[in-house]
Amino acid sequence: METVEGATNRVKRAQTIRFLRPFRLEHPTEDDNRWAMRQLARFHLSHGVQLQDVMIASVAARLAIPLYTTNLKHFLALPSVDARKPY
Repeated sequence: METVEGATNRVKRAQTIRFLRPFRLEHPTEDDNRWAMRQLARFHLSHGVQLQDVMIASVAARLAIPLYTTNLKHFLALPSVDARKPY
């Protein structure tokens, strides 16, 4: 959702949706939400971590998969999150 939200016009939004279509959508669980709330309370003021950051990170942490982002600053502080630059 954050990727689609970042599209600056209808054409880019459509391209983004087409690009994302083959990927499996993984929904946060109740435990993911609890983890995200703890991280938000812990790192929001000190690292500028926002709600969408911890929600995305919670699923990546649970699945133990890398989280590719151009915004490493908000994710490096989060425990159990393997944040990497995509390029």
